Amino acid sequence: SLSLAIYILTSASLCSAADETPSRVGNERQLFFEDHLISSSTGLEKTWHVPQKADSPVLKKEHSWEGMGPYVYGTVIHDPATKNFKMWYNCYVNGRPDYFTCYATSTDGINWIRPRCDAVSDPRLPADNNVVMLGSGLPEYRQSLSPSVLFRPSESDPTRRYAMTYWDISAGGADKFFGLCLAFSPDGMHWTNAAENPVFIGASDVTDAQYDPIRKTYLLHY
Repeated sequence: SLSLAIYILTSASLCSAADETPSRVGNERQLFFEDHLISSSTGLEKTWHVPQKADSPVLKKEHSWEGMGPYVYGTVIHDPATKNFKMWYNCYVNGRPDYFTCYATSTDGINWIRPRCDAVSDPRLPADNNVVMLGSGLPEYRQSLSPSVLFRPSESDPTRRYAMTYWDISAGGADKFFGLCLAFSPDGMHWTNAAENPVFIGASDVTDAQYDPIRKTYLLHY
């Protein structure tokens, strides 16, 4: 028998097990996590491989500006052009803003490098730091928490190839808000906040933005 963790199939038409009407999938890849698109199979056995946890963390606190240390309320993506992994992660530092968003890269997902970005200005930050986002900049803003980053290589505007959503909150002042903010970047390091911020009111402190290429729709989980 053939043992597979994931069956990937490109086909013009497949018959659903639950419905004899063919399911049109075009030339889109299908991840066979379930049998919804399988009418019948012979000699195949689905095997789930259990992930193995690393013996030690792959990213630890190295610098003072990382506060209590890195944690991924954040995003890790693979850039096919550079063949690098890119990570945006949070650090709790106290004060205001009290959460920094930092940036790191890796060729293997295990050994991470903190580039010298110097992308933001804060009196607590020395030169050659890897902090890339402080928050919305709106009156009394607090943080850039839970950065969710999308890489959009087909975006026509090169300054918006990367998009980030993050959670911020106003602690006072005339402009009070509690919600999700949006920023854009050409390189993942230098970000410009959207003028419309906050773009979503009442979001949670843990958010995840995605793009559905089939429906051509952005999705938000919070």
